[in-house]
Amino acid sequence: MPFFSRKMTASQIEKLDNQMNYVSQLQDATLSTLKSHYARGVIHPKYQNLIAISSLYEFIDIGMCTALEGPQQAYYTYEQMKMLDKIITSLEAINNRLDDIRDNQGRLYTAIRSSDDRAKKMVDELQSIVNRIPSASEIAFQTSSEVMRSIGTINQCGGRYGN
Repeated sequence: MPFFSRKMTASQIEKLDNQMNYVSQLQDATLSTLKSHYARGVIHPKYQNLIAISSLYEFIDIGMCTALEGPQQAYYTYEQMKMLDKIITSLEAINNRLDDIRDNQGRLYTAIRSSDDRAKKMVDELQSIVNRIPSASEIAFQTSSEVMRSIGTINQCGGRYGN
């Protein structure tokens, strides 16, 4: 039964309200801290969003860039990557891409299963063909039997074959 359809006691409701108030206070404190960091002016306002900050941090963290400003530095690299569509700049676009990936995984799974089924049929057909081919020992036995019959025929002719 879903959480929202259960009957809750007054103490459960009060406890939940207290937890929600606490989370709301944490969120307000976090936003206040974020605004105070942005107010320092270290990050240009254009880049004051989760995706840009994450990208800029990564560029500097991995040593790809050593500063925010300047040629070949983090802002420049971010803009270049954005223009080349190497960075998805909106959360909605990220969600859409994730939906596309999920849909493609379903199609990929179906194609792999189909391919696997066809491969199994091919293996079965090859095994059937191999089973119809006589083995080397069977061929050797047939050949030696024919040779023995030929020798017997030669002997019956009095050993004069070819004279």
